[in-house]
Amino acid sequence: MKKIYLFVFVFINTFNIANAQWQVTSGPPGGGMLCIAAKDSIIFAARGLGGVYSSSDTGNTWNAAGLSNYVVKEFAVKGSNIFAGTIMHGVFLSSNNGASWTQVKTGMADTNITALAVSGSNIFTGTSSGGVFLSSNNGANWMAVNNGLTNTYIRSMAASDSIIYAGTTFWNGRAFRSTDNGANWAVINNGLADTNIVALAIHGNDIFAGTSGMGIYHSTDNGTNWTAANNGLNELNAWAFAFYGTTIIAGNDPSPHNYGGIYLSKDNGASWSLWNEGMAPGSYGITGLAIKDNYIYATTDASGVWKRKLSDLNGITEINDNSKISIYPNPAHDWIILEPSKTLTEKAELQLFNILGKKVLSQNLNPMQGQYNVNVSSLAEGMYFVKISNKSESLFNGKVMVVK
Repeated sequence: MKKIYLFVFVFINTFNIANAQWQVTSGPPGGGMLCIAAKDSIIFAARGLGGVYSSSDTGNTWNAAGLSNYVVKEFAVKGSNIFAGTIMHGVFLSSNNGASWTQVKTGMADTNITALAVSGSNIFTGTSSGGVFLSSNNGANWMAVNNGLTNTYIRSMAASDSIIYAGTTFWNGRAFRSTDNGANWAVINNGLADTNIVALAIHGNDIFAGTSGMGIYHSTDNGTNWTAANNGLNELNAWAFAFYGTTIIAGNDPSPHNYGGIYLSKDNGASWSLWNEGMAPGSYGITGLAIKDNYIYATTDASGVWKRKLSDLNGITEINDNSKISIYPNPAHDWIILEPSKTLTEKAELQLFNILGKKVLSQNLNPMQGQYNVNVSSLAEGMYFVKISNKSESLFNGKVMVVK
């Protein structure tokens, strides 16, 4: 009888370990993937050989979702629409989750799409040599918006409200910023090496730039200044970002080495740790990342789509210095209370992020107060990630549950 119990114990623990890692999904066929996006309950992935595939069951099955004669380089989701940017054929739009697609390229002088970004009612495309194009009517018409762009070889884009960012490539790549919805652009390269900017992502007040060969750069002032954020990275080709609360997830392309894959940062990019468990050698060329429900998905340039449970992140050490600030009650209903162990001597900021990394609440904490009350009654029930910091240090990183 003891032997039987021992066998069951080992089996259960082996099963748990095996599932606390990356697992390859059942497709799509072809291996090499270029991009991925999540919309509603569906994951969309585009393969390098052409065509879009979709899965509504966490990657267990995949179905062809059109554009089989086109190579899709980028996706963007805008309300009920999904946009697909293609190589040499402009942009396609689907409003029925890939059942049909309409080509929308009127006004595009360059139809080789390299980037897409959504800002309110506007959608922006970056192109391989024609700069940036803007549509304010869901792609029906496009207009070039390149005033101030001294490099029109666009490789990456990101948007936050009316501020648009573009990363360029070819010769000396640079980062550009527009504060008026693309009408004018200015270079923002202070501290950022002249290199190919292949990925841009926004997380709250922070911007991250992935480069080809120079690693990751981080800005906390809308791109005016940048600092290198490569501590712990073995590979300096950063091609994709995703955010889960206060966790930053980066995907690296290993060429020409074999040290790429998935990296995590729990301290806003100050340090990174490898998160490749379960990925087979040769699977590390990460071309895209997406989060949907309980999983994070990664497209690779050689071995299809992989997935991993977000609950695995609970095993990663978090910064949670309760000697500086205590938060209660947890779970919370209408209010959370913050109590510093020592009176704050300078202004700090509280930020709350949902599980997709979107900032849902922020509040200034003025100095010389013993207690701070934060109203969370407007938030939906669920888990939220808390970040409290001042100009000089992080004071608290943790989680709070809101219940109704």
